Amino acid sequence: MTDYYPRDIAEAVSNALENMPVVVVTGMRQTGKTTFLCSQSELGDRSYVSFDDFAQLESAKSDPDNFIRRDKPLTIDEAHKCPEIFTAIKRAVDKERIPGQFLLSGSANFSVLQNITESLAGRSIYLAIHPFNRREVQRQTAPEPFIKKFFKNQMYEMGSDHGECPTITKWGRTTVNARQLRMYAKKRTVLEA
Repeated sequence: MTDYYPRDIAEAVSNALENMPVVVVTGMRQTGKTTFLCSQSELGDRSYVSFDDFAQLESAKSDPDNFIRRDKPLTIDEAHKCPEIFTAIKRAVDKERIPGQFLLSGSANFSVLQNITESLAGRSIYLAIHPFNRREVQRQTAPEPFIKKFFKNQMYEMGSDHGECPTITKWGRTTVNARQLRMYAKKRTVLEA
């Protein structure tokens, strides 16, 4: 088995599981959703099922309410293959709203599947996993990304002692001006992880 490469999305998923009863991880095919769910250490003490397993899929279709009853929080991979499960999850969450109850994943865009969005509205948060980025390939997901640090710590003030606006450079060439970054940030309400 090959080594697992930690993903940048791990912290966002962990935070979401602490606050929301249903967390949905979506993404294109072959972006590492299943590997993430099975290998990320923070997700290790959850029950894991995959609807790629025909027996599990049939069991969920025949009795979705009983299928989701577990002693531990439940992770369902390829959840979109069993639309019946979403109504059962809705009922379970409405009965007892426990953060981190369900972690779902799938290649399909859940937000366009009508019955899923209606069933999970107000009960779930959606996070997208993308193909590997440079930080993940280099296994450097622990340090906070520069752009987050930049805005969080306000590393650059509006101007320097000389009335100039600091500039970020790469290989000696100006790539972006700090004022431009702040103006862009004001227009955006969310920075993706």
